[in-house]
Amino acid sequence: MAEQHDLGVMAWAPLAGGVLTAKYTRGSTPDTRRAARNEGRLSEAGLAVARAVDELADEHADEHGACSNQVALAWMLARGYRYVPIVGARRLAQIEDSLAATGL
Repeated sequence: MAEQHDLGVMAWAPLAGGVLTAKYTRGSTPDTRRAARNEGRLSEAGLAVARAVDELADEHADEHGACSNQVALAWMLARGYRYVPIVGARRLAQIEDSLAATGL
């Protein structure tokens, strides 16, 4: 019988460099240097995923008050205890916003 091993995943950049925060899909003007670094993530397929996350956040905004980045992080957290998102933040408000995903 094969031995089973549990493997944890520490997900770096679970918000895809800001793509899953609605920064690129809701009409705001992101930093052009950051956008250049995210070029691969800003493909039509990547933006389609971001728009789907936005839609889900919009559908449940009244019930949960969640924004796009919280929905994306909550999805990852729902995968189980083996998945740990590593979220980078520049401001305290971003950290607080990300931590709110644990309540979804």
